Amino acid sequence: MDTGKYQLVEELFLESADLPLDEQDRFLRWACADLVVLAEVRSLLAHDGPAAGLLTTAIPVNAATLMAGLGVFGILP
Repeated sequence: MDTGKYQLVEELFLESADLPLDEQDRFLRWACADLVVLAEVRSLLAHDGPAAGLLTTAIPVNAATLMAGLGVFGILP
């Protein structure tokens, strides 16, 4: 993939990653007609979603567990 296409992939990924899933594909079809670029962006988005979901749920749960544990040991009120 040449530099121009790589930059387009990056731009499209960054613009679409925060969109709701049902809007991502619509946006990509509107923004780009290059099927190779679209396939690459869709691949990146597919690998991006689950990790983000894991972090947004795991961190608060682990933080709450840690804080509760500190309270038990009298470190926190």
